[in-house]
Amino acid sequence: MAYILAITKAGKTILCEKYYSSRHNKKGIVRSENIEKTKEAQEKANHRKAVRAMTIKLNANFEYGDYHLVLTYRQQDRPETAEEAKRDREKFLRRLRTLYKKMDTELRYVIVTEFGKRGALHHHLVINHGVDTLLIQKNWEKGRCQFNIMDESGEYSKLAAYLLKNRKYWKEHGGKGRQCSSSRNLFIPETKKYIISTANGYYEKPRAKKGYYIAPDTEWHGHREDGWPYMSYILVKENGKRGSP
Repeated sequence: MAYILAITKAGKTILCEKYYSSRHNKKGIVRSENIEKTKEAQEKANHRKAVRAMTIKLNANFEYGDYHLVLTYRQQDRPETAEEAKRDREKFLRRLRTLYKKMDTELRYVIVTEFGKRGALHHHLVINHGVDTLLIQKNWEKGRCQFNIMDESGEYSKLAAYLLKNRKYWKEHGGKGRQCSSSRNLFIPETKKYIISTANGYYEKPRAKKGYYIAPDTEWHGHREDGWPYMSYILVKENGKRGSP
């Protein structure tokens, strides 16, 4: 009679995941027999995994004052293909690395190239602060560089979902290879798993531990691909502000 508790500490946050398995389960917990095995269901599962991984990466490596950039193109400079857009982003990243190095700062980044609903290519880039925004803008010669300051919550699951919102358009519009990439110097925290023995299974309503609060809209209930019940939520270290990011 047990369930698995998976804990991933990332920056100010703790991702908590609770689930059963064939080896560890509670009497009375029913494994779903209606898990969809369609292509659409698999794509949804893959999307959740991608957002989970992106959330952990952002929460572990970025903080208040860092930047979320949107790199758009002037009409005359718009790339015709995803490959051309990826070459543009690599050229820009090389310039940023050089710029940060001159400032004795190491660049950390996550970048996503996407097609908008109308097919227009653009880039989303999350980078650490340390370089004047005007210098960064100067190195993007193709159009506009829109800056958004990362908030002080340290919990960026909504940003992760936003960055990956149009994954389905990537291949539909001819995108090949990786849609997103990140610098090699990012810290990827380990997920630790614990077997929790209990007579009643895990609580259906998550509880915050002392010094933390449950981030709004992060509670999720469903089933794993093997059919066993699953829930997840994110705890955020108290900083006196509990509002949504």
